[in-house]
Amino acid sequence: MRHVDIEQYLRQRPFAPLRLHMTDGKTFDITTPEAVFVMTNGIQIGLFKDAEARVVEKVIWCAFIHIARVEVLESVGAGKRK
Repeated sequence: MRHVDIEQYLRQRPFAPLRLHMTDGKTFDITTPEAVFVMTNGIQIGLFKDAEARVVEKVIWCAFIHIARVEVLESVGAGKRK
């Protein structure tokens, strides 16, 4: 996975929610592109405490080398983490 790959997903309009599948089996849902900060070697994802308030409760770092695959979702809860 490279930064340009993630940027393509984030720039699609209308935006489709994404689920990142990590090499350790964890998943992270991206429900809005504004919650993601893309860098050359990974991304930071803001995880929301409350979908209505849109307040980030926690930020996680994901190195591209550990993103196993990206799944496009139809609809998910905001900032869910599994």
